[in-house]
Amino acid sequence: MNRTFIKYAFLLILAASLFAFSACVTVEMNGSNAQNGEPTAVVLNGQPQSAEATQQPTQDDRVLPTDPEYVEGEVEDTDSSKFATERRVVSGDSYKSNFFERPFTSQTMDYLPAVDILYGYISSDDNFFIYTIILAGVDYETNTLLGSYGVEMDIDADGRGDYSIWAKDPVSTTWTSENVRIFKDTNNDVGGKDKYTSDAPSAGNGYDQELPNTNAEAAFARVMPEYPTVVQIAVHRALVENPAEFLWGVWADNGLQDPGQFDYDDHYTYKDAGSPISGNQYYPLKAVYACDNTCRRTYGFYPDYRIPNMCWSGGPVLTPTPGFGIIFFPRLIPTPKPPIIK
Repeated sequence: MNRTFIKYAFLLILAASLFAFSACVTVEMNGSNAQNGEPTAVVLNGQPQSAEATQQPTQDDRVLPTDPEYVEGEVEDTDSSKFATERRVVSGDSYKSNFFERPFTSQTMDYLPAVDILYGYISSDDNFFIYTIILAGVDYETNTLLGSYGVEMDIDADGRGDYSIWAKDPVSTTWTSENVRIFKDTNNDVGGKDKYTSDAPSAGNGYDQELPNTNAEAAFARVMPEYPTVVQIAVHRALVENPAEFLWGVWADNGLQDPGQFDYDDHYTYKDAGSPISGNQYYPLKAVYACDNTCRRTYGFYPDYRIPNMCWSGGPVLTPTPGFGIIFFPRLIPTPKPPIIK
């Protein structure tokens, strides 16, 4: 499937909303304790659920996200499917700089299209920042997006993530707060001692506080209707201190899934983490696997200096053109199929 086709097909149909059943997926937070701020690990409770294992959505009287009218920012990521049959990537993974291109299993290097990010987008409405993540495919066994999908927000532009919002195994095509978690770094240790490079092994506790997601101001997620490889996450502005300027980047993770160990490159040495690049001395993947992230885009400001984790190739960040308007388009465009890897 041509990536340009996927990109513009998505932009044309993003605003259309349909109704569907929500997922019957449950999670538990291993070691999660919002009172004492202990590190957390997101784990699936029980066996993976299929798309058919659904229930009637419950009524939610809270303010819900609207369908985005504009795309306000975009980030493109490496497509690992191109060399997936060779069980490797050739670019996109710079472990010591916190850039991961690892949508493969540990050791065996089996390709995982459901954690291979192609594009990320940001939109907003009066109440929410809305993030859209386009994946290369779905999980081969469950035919769903199996994993944790998230966004990191650096609201003080210091190169360290301040908030991370995660949706676990999303299936519902209507906005739901079920299985959506919000985490905050309260002691500014995400990124380790040196936020430009790996400090492994680090003893930091990463995103150490889980925020409640049951209040009027909440975070929601959904799988885009009729587009099973697209997940959207909406976070209420008030939950993240309503910033006017910040950096953002998106994640897919079906490996460690542990916000308490961010950044991963500060907790695991390169040797222990492994590498997806064949020929690298640490190939194949080991401790840090089945994950993908993007560099971070700026929102609301355009610096002419490097911020750690920012998308930057030198020089000032260019002011974007006015947001691409999203219009309703008849659904004549077929749903992209996941690549078939034998």
